[in-house]
Amino acid sequence: MKNPRAIQRNCPCFNGRCQMTKTPHKQGRPSKICPVCERAFQWRKKWARDWSQVRYCSHRCRALAKAANRQDSHV
Repeated sequence: MKNPRAIQRNCPCFNGRCQMTKTPHKQGRPSKICPVCERAFQWRKKWARDWSQVRYCSHRCRALAKAANRQDSHV
């Protein structure tokens, strides 16, 4: 089986749905900017309940932000 990412890059898509993998494209989803790494990240289904409270793109960025806050409060 071919790599699905390689297939998606090379596919001729119509109607916002990939014809080769039959999966919907991720366009039209809300996105935010992570304050730690300053990268954009998109809405995920597991964040559906509390998207308004999501601030960081990953556990790593959340931990780095907490460490920076602790360090600033000790100085």
